[in-house]
Amino acid sequence: MPWRARTIVQRHGALRAGRPQLKRDPLGSPRADCMTISSGAEPTSPPRRSQRSTALLVVAYILSAWVLYWLWIHFQLLEMRLTDYVSLLTLALAVSATATLRRWIDTDRPRSSLRELTSLFFVVGLITYFVGGAALLTVNAVFDTATPQLVATTVARTDCVGRAKSLALKGGPDLRTKDHSVRLAFLLFGCQSAREGDLVVLDVKPGFLRQAWIADYRMGTHE
Repeated sequence: MPWRARTIVQRHGALRAGRPQLKRDPLGSPRADCMTISSGAEPTSPPRRSQRSTALLVVAYILSAWVLYWLWIHFQLLEMRLTDYVSLLTLALAVSATATLRRWIDTDRPRSSLRELTSLFFVVGLITYFVGGAALLTVNAVFDTATPQLVATTVARTDCVGRAKSLALKGGPDLRTKDHSVRLAFLLFGCQSAREGDLVVLDVKPGFLRQAWIADYRMGTHE
C-alpha cells in the first residue's frame, strides 16, 4: 500500500509538471505575443485621413494654378515692359533667398544638402513670381476707375491651337505700344472664330499702377 501511494503521488506530480505548459497558452484567451503581432500589424495600412489630406492638397494646387492663370489673362497688360519683368524677378529672388536662408539657419542639421536648398530656392521663386504678378495685375485693374479708351486693331496672326491661345493684333498710333501691336490672350474660348484681317476693338484703361491694361474687347464692330 505505501508503495502504491507513492505511485499516486508521482502521478499527481506528473500532472503538475504539465500544468505550466497549459498556463502559457490557455484555451479561450489570447497570447501575449499574438497581441503584440496583431497590434503591430494595424498601422501597416495608410489611414484615410492622410489620403484625404493628400487629395485636398492636390485639388487646392490645381484650383490655385487655374486662378492665377485666369488673373494673368483677365487683367492682362497692354504691354509688358522690361522693367516689369525685372521688378517681378527681383521680388521673386528676394523672397526665395530669404526663405532659403531661414531654412538653412533653422534646420536641425548644421549643413543642409545643397540639392534641398537649391530646390527650395527655385520653387519659392517660381511661386512668388506668378503669385506676385497676379496680385499686381489685380490691384492695377480693380482700383482703376478711369474711362476706357477705344482702340481699333486688326488681326495680324492667329494662334488658337494648344493651351496658349492668342491673337496678334496690329493697330495705329492710338495703340500705345512699342511697335503698335499687342497680343490678346484667351483662357479657353473666343479665339477660334477670328480670322486674319478681322477687326478687334479694345477697351484700354490706364491702370491704377500706371500700367495700361485691356479691360474688354469686341470683334467685328466699332462702338
